Amino acid sequence: SPRGAPDDVLFNGTQVFLGGTRELDESDLLPHLEVFGQIISLEVVRRAENLLVHAGFAFVEYATPEEAKRLLRRGVLQVGNARMSARAGGRAPEPVCSKVTLAETQQLVLGLEREVVAMKDVSPECKSSGHALPEVERFLRDSIQLRIQVQESLDDCARGAAATGDVD
Repeated sequence: SPRGAPDDVLFNGTQVFLGGTRELDESDLLPHLEVFGQIISLEVVRRAENLLVHAGFAFVEYATPEEAKRLLRRGVLQVGNARMSARAGGRAPEPVCSKVTLAETQQLVLGLEREVVAMKDVSPECKSSGHALPEVERFLRDSIQLRIQVQESLDDCARGAAATGDVD
């Protein structure tokens, strides 16, 4: 059986690690992963120091262990130029937020906003010259979506802190 394929007796999980995703997004991967079964969640991991940069791996969770095993038995999945390897396992659930200062979170949001503004400044030049770059447009969409997710996460943290009285 292919490297990374599960032993049917031992594997009963639903999470699969995908290594080698390169710059693929969830929308790129989803059609290729759905053929193995119903997907509960799909996360392309991004670098902690810059959330707009892919870390090169992802986690997919299927509805049943049998569906996860289908992908694991395949072992390798090719999507475009990315040759990914599938292995059993996922990550432990992470808390919605960790202890950080409000100033640190504001710095993160401001840094993200600066990057989006910089890309908006570049994008019209590309369009006016007739060389609109699809990756720039995708970056802009991803940046806006990421900023919304960060804000929603901060709002969740604030509500949780207020509910438990854990406010500094």
